[in-house]
Amino acid sequence: MTTYSTPLEVVNTLHDHIVSSSTFCNREDFLEILEKVQNSLSNDENPGIDNCHVIRCINLEGFDGVGKTTLANKLAQNPGFSLLPTLPDSIRPFRAYFDAQNEYVKRNYYSLCNIITSHKLASSSHTTVWVLDRYWPSTIAYQLAHQDYLDLASIENPLPWPNHLVRPSYVVYLYLNEEKRCGRIAQRHSHESMIPEEEQQLASDSKFRERLDAIYRRVENIRSIDADATTDEMTETILQEFKNS
Repeated sequence: MTTYSTPLEVVNTLHDHIVSSSTFCNREDFLEILEKVQNSLSNDENPGIDNCHVIRCINLEGFDGVGKTTLANKLAQNPGFSLLPTLPDSIRPFRAYFDAQNEYVKRNYYSLCNIITSHKLASSSHTTVWVLDRYWPSTIAYQLAHQDYLDLASIENPLPWPNHLVRPSYVVYLYLNEEKRCGRIAQRHSHESMIPEEEQQLASDSKFRERLDAIYRRVENIRSIDADATTDEMTETILQEFKNS
């Protein structure tokens, strides 16, 4: 059975890490953010939120280069829809630091992003249809896929959402032929001297890609869509299915 860190465990892990780090900049700013998150957990303004709470919104998932961001921006142009950044502005400046840390610390940072996003979803107006470009499914998929000796048979199917996060009502996994995906990535990074380490692993390690793909597809109530289509075609498909969901 897959176990998930609680919000308090995430906060404590990050707190202990940055307090002991000799290279972390703006330590006091991040500690203040952690304190605010911890206070919000202790004094939840939405006591009715529980593990069954589902928000009517669209969550796009998938590898880099499949078109998530382009599609999210297109969906957000529809009346009543809006894009909700899942990398909150308050902790976005710290991303480069945490991306350079070990996998455990790095995933706790993204878990913190999920906690903040979940609270935003729970406390926001339900008249807005939020569009999320990645959320918890990416965090758990990468966390598990980085375990080289992972036995996929040991992972629940479907893979349940953690109790502490608000769940989107419509979750889409966009997948794409690897050759085409790499072509898009090459275009994106054509003027850059360094390709991100995680993308290098995706491109070079077929076993990692297979694990990642399999885990994404196991997420509870996720819908898989081939991203080898136009943005307009995918938008139409998603809006129709979302309307009927």
